[in-house]
Amino acid sequence: MGGALIVRAISKHWKVFATYHKHPPQFDDVNWLPLDLSDFSSIQQIFQYSNPDVVIHTAALTHVDWCEAHQCETKLVNVLGTEILAKLCQEHNTRLIYVSTDLVFDGEKGNYSEEDKTNPVSYYGWSKLEGEKLVQINCENHVIARSALMYGRPALRGTSFSEWLRTTWAMGKITPLFYDQYRTPIEVNNLADALLELASNS
Repeated sequence: MGGALIVRAISKHWKVFATYHKHPPQFDDVNWLPLDLSDFSSIQQIFQYSNPDVVIHTAALTHVDWCEAHQCETKLVNVLGTEILAKLCQEHNTRLIYVSTDLVFDGEKGNYSEEDKTNPVSYYGWSKLEGEKLVQINCENHVIARSALMYGRPALRGTSFSEWLRTTWAMGKITPLFYDQYRTPIEVNNLADALLELASNS
């Protein structure tokens, strides 16, 4: 997701500051900044250095099973880190685009709209919903974009659900998947374009 955003923002001639946790990707035309979402000073330094007009917040712990087993770490990054970011966006008059998830719903109804009642059944879904609430409370100029399952090749590095499937099947391995769900996946570049449009329209 982040890579697709970067590539497409650069094609629009935007000045891009992108963050990484441990190792900066090798990609030109980007100002790479280290970020630890659990560290207030780390986030504050980025704002002081970049003075952003818009922040598209895609950083999160997203592996559902891992988040279930590591709830403290998940809350620190997905909830408290988002709260800090939202407060800094408000302080700096920065527009915040918060990327959330369709897992804020329980899946019982299907075909959800923004007006439907949320009811996450996983800790990951709960953490993203809490992030949504904190964004609404702490940052006036915000947009919350709930994404469905993404597919497509990573633009920089990392992996995606569809790439994991392709690689696993190419090796002849069995892939344990859900069998009781209907999903409406979104292609990663289409999502990136939508987020950039939200970022540019106030």
